[in-house]
Amino acid sequence: MFKLSNSCGEKDLGDMISNDLKWTNDVNYSVDKAYRMLGTIKKTFKYIDCNSFLSSIGCVTCTLCS
Repeated sequence: MFKLSNSCGEKDLGDMISNDLKWTNDVNYSVDKAYRMLGTIKKTFKYIDCNSFLSSIGCVTCTLCS
């Protein structure tokens, strides 16, 4: 007979599901992913302003800079 291993969480359809069904793991995973992306952006650009950043990601209009 095959015995399933015990785990504290699983990623399914982009969401982290924990065995106690709390959102903590999913939120922490999303925050970590956002910080990694922010770190990549900070390393890529020496100087960045709103217009140069938005044009690099393909955004045409910016309500924050207007």
